[in-house]
Amino acid sequence: MKRLIALAFCTAIATVAFSAPQAPASPTAAKRPTRINMRDMTPEQRTKLREARMRQHGGIINIEGKGYLAVLDAQKQFTQNDLTNTVAQMQKFVQGLRVEFKPADAFSITSAKEAREKSGAAACIFLIDDPQLPMSLIALEESWGAVNIAPLREGNPAPGKFLFRFQKEFIRISSIVFSGAKSQYKTSPLQSVTSLAELDRVVGDKYGVDTLMQIANHLPEIGVECDKKITYREACQRGIAPQPTNEFQQAIWKQVHEMPSEPIKIQKRK
Repeated sequence: MKRLIALAFCTAIATVAFSAPQAPASPTAAKRPTRINMRDMTPEQRTKLREARMRQHGGIINIEGKGYLAVLDAQKQFTQNDLTNTVAQMQKFVQGLRVEFKPADAFSITSAKEAREKSGAAACIFLIDDPQLPMSLIALEESWGAVNIAPLREGNPAPGKFLFRFQKEFIRISSIVFSGAKSQYKTSPLQSVTSLAELDRVVGDKYGVDTLMQIANHLPEIGVECDKKITYREACQRGIAPQPTNEFQQAIWKQVHEMPSEPIKIQKRK
């Protein structure tokens, strides 16, 4: 009985609270400014907006990167088009990343480092076709790896399966060489594989997000810096800005580089 009385009392209070009239909003309360869509602006308004943005950051400029990755092709079975979508996964995640495909002479372990250096690439993957060699070769300290398609022919696979094996093995080796190393995702090709049968059981044909993040973080360490689009102000602040080309950039250049008119005062703690 006591619980019923308490419940009825609480219900009555709640009913009164929610049915009480709300206080009218103050007529002087600040209203959020309505955001104007550029499509609704007049040509004069658009011009003023562009000038305001230019005055603020000086426009967007492209900072050219340096270094690139390479695929050195010493086999005749597959073409560059067979890896286009695979390589695009990296380039979509790491904006501005250069990956160049180049023909290569017959592969040799003893001259692989020299061939990689001659190509100018910071790291590379060789595509080879040699029945005497294993399915994969990796030399992390020399920044190269090799995908051998000869063992992938075992069992005379259908063309689609053969290509699938090749793409997965390329992801595995390139991930390790470009410093992905491992992936937490069980569908990733970057799992422990000790035989062709285990490779066939891998269902994924994409780089894991964790792998791509590790690759992106490692690239600067091996000398690969991708093209960047940044504001002119940020470029000035980082000391990589080209000479100004207009009055807005000149003003930002002067503002960032000029010496302060007064020395910095360090306040002592009391």
